[in-house]
Amino acid sequence: MTAIMTQIIDDSLVPIVKSGIGGALYVWGVVIYDDIFKKRRKTTFLQRYYWNSLGDFDIHWNRIESPQGQYLARHNKAN
Repeated sequence: MTAIMTQIIDDSLVPIVKSGIGGALYVWGVVIYDDIFKKRRKTTFLQRYYWNSLGDFDIHWNRIESPQGQYLARHNKAN
């Protein structure tokens, strides 16, 4: 799946969103599909993403980070 952000955030907010403290990137949506028995199914989902520093730097002195996803049950529903 891919997604396109409909709003661009100010560069000054990027460290806050990436830290997951005081803000984060939330991805939500709906998936409709036919299962193996040809039954129509619908599921909604919500994930929260943030980046953890691994404490190392690459060859250009950029901090190496690992994106993390968190399942948020209150908006995840399947039929």
